[in-house]
Amino acid sequence: MGDPAGRRDGRERRANAGRGGGAAPVHGRAVRGEHGFGGAGGGRRAAGAGRPAGAVGPGDRDGLRRGGVGGAGGAVPADRRAPRPAWRGAGASAGRDAVPAARLSGGDLVSAAARAWAAAAAVPDPEVPCVTVADLGILREVRIEDGVAVACVSPTYSGCPATAMIEMGIETALRGAGFEVRIERVLSPAWTTDWITAEGREKLRAYGIAPPEGPAGKRALFADPVVACPRCGATATRKISEFGSTACKAQYACTACGEPFDYFKCI
Repeated sequence: MGDPAGRRDGRERRANAGRGGGAAPVHGRAVRGEHGFGGAGGGRRAAGAGRPAGAVGPGDRDGLRRGGVGGAGGAVPADRRAPRPAWRGAGASAGRDAVPAARLSGGDLVSAAARAWAAAAAVPDPEVPCVTVADLGILREVRIEDGVAVACVSPTYSGCPATAMIEMGIETALRGAGFEVRIERVLSPAWTTDWITAEGREKLRAYGIAPPEGPAGKRALFADPVVACPRCGATATRKISEFGSTACKAQYACTACGEPFDYFKCI
């Protein structure tokens, strides 16, 4: 009329053997609680509850990579563990590997943008190599979008033959710094010589090119300003040609020292 009590009790004792202290079975993986793994009263449901054994879903990857999952018998011996990549925190590595934007914190984004700006800003102008694209003011902005360095560049004037070379130089510099790159050409507001920095003007003068005189504008473009010689500083100069070595410069000569020089027009 049923199993004798002794036989039934024996099966229950064997079934419960090895469960130490009445803890619930974990089915081959640790149960993560509110503040850690295992333990009675763990607040959160096991990450794999309700899924077939061995399935990986949302919330599992972190535990897998951090070694929080073990078999029913405890930790896996070191000689039997599957090889896995080293755990690395978010941020740009020392080798300047590209880092997805989703893994960059606010501070990392600022740091990456600053590094991208420094790389792009150092690119020299191909026609006037004494100044950089930042000195000229044609590098408008460098920002990080979805892990890509976006450089905003304005040509000095419509039809400038150096525009494509400048953009190529900026792209090359940013790729060399470890970034994926996108160049955006910005036409409005249009570039003006007023954007040349004070340092850039001094670099032009030291190179033998007279920097723009006065603010830019239509009147300045067709005016005949008093241009100081970059060699001796004399103002006794005269225009020889409306165009110099490039279309954005005019050819002048100094009557004091006799030296010819380029004048960077106000545009």
